[in-house]
Amino acid sequence: MVLSVSLADAECLDLSDIVNTDRYPLHDPDSPRLNDLVAACRAELAASGSAVLHDFLRPEALERARNEGRALAMKTYFSTRKVNAYYRRRPRAVRRRSAPHLHGPDQRFRDTRPDSG
Repeated sequence: MVLSVSLADAECLDLSDIVNTDRYPLHDPDSPRLNDLVAACRAELAASGSAVLHDFLRPEALERARNEGRALAMKTYFSTRKVNAYYRRRPRAVRRRSAPHLHGPDQRFRDTRPDSG
C-alpha cells in the first residue's frame, strides 16, 4: 500500500500505519510486553546514553520519512559541530565510556541553531 500523505499529516493516519505495533505495542499501555520494553529501554539508556528501537517504523513509513527528508534537505541548517539531541553534555557516566576526547571542559555541546546567538 502506498500512501501519498506526508508524515507531517500523521493525524490522518492510524498509529499502526507508522509504528510497528506488533513489536512495539504502544496502543496497549497496560501490556506486559510494553512494560518490559520500557524497562529494557530505560536500562539501555542508563547504560549507554541511548536506546535503539530496531524496526520501530514500518518500512512504508520509513520510506515516506526518507522521501520527506530528501525533499526538505535544502531547507535545513547544516553544521559540522558535534552536538547531541539535547544540545547539552551527556551524563557523566556516558561521557567516560564513549568518546572522552569529545567531552573536555572546552568541548561542551552547544546549541548550533542559527538563531541561538
